[in-house]
Amino acid sequence: MTLESKRNWLLILQIFCLIEGILMCITIVGAIFGAFAIIASNKFKAMKEKDDQTLTEAIKKKDNLGWAVFSIFACGIVGVLGMVFVYFLDTTPDKKDDNIIDI
Repeated sequence: MTLESKRNWLLILQIFCLIEGILMCITIVGAIFGAFAIIASNKFKAMKEKDDQTLTEAIKKKDNLGWAVFSIFACGIVGVLGMVFVYFLDTTPDKKDDNIIDI
């Protein structure tokens, strides 16, 4: 894998984390994770903009591995919270149809 393709993957991670962070910041509870997702996006951007030698050394040292792992877990947490929200979305009491007569 060339350095240019690694930079492209960092760009994809940066955009993904930024969108994820913005969407998480819509709610107060999500803002806790959303702020860290935006920070992770900035870390990926900073790593992408390094020169070739520094980028190679940073990849070997796995500098941003923690932020990548955070991004994966944050997606899972937000996904579970989204499913819970959708599950409890229909909280209105069941309305009986007036045309049906119970026997």
